[in-house]
Amino acid sequence: MGCTTNTNRWLEQVDELAMGATSAQPSEQDAYIFAMEQMLRLCPGHLREAKLRADQYDQIYAFVRLGAYADAALALLPERAGVMTSHVGNVMFCASIRLEGQQRETTATASTFALAIVSALALSFVELSLGMAAA
Repeated sequence: MGCTTNTNRWLEQVDELAMGATSAQPSEQDAYIFAMEQMLRLCPGHLREAKLRADQYDQIYAFVRLGAYADAALALLPERAGVMTSHVGNVMFCASIRLEGQQRETTATASTFALAIVSALALSFVELSLGMAAA
């Protein structure tokens, strides 16, 4: 029971993070990147392969220090994740992510590439978990 509750709570938090990232301002990119990084530290058992390696943490922090937010967000992705990005001028940025085991990609839009990547990644975990539960 506790494990299921923890997994459900984690998924709720990841879902909230995704929704927040879609409406966040560019000045909030680092906060959302670090929030997603924290969520990946706490991945529930069936998503353990998404946990970051020690060198990924260093990479993420280095990119953020340099203001390379899209690179920092890309460093959050699991090794076997697929990603595609696009944009309409400087108005809307889009990211589509497909995690290993996910039936189809998840797409999100935001005010920057980094925020779109964080949102799509978070939503991908939710969709992957729902798909696993239904199987």
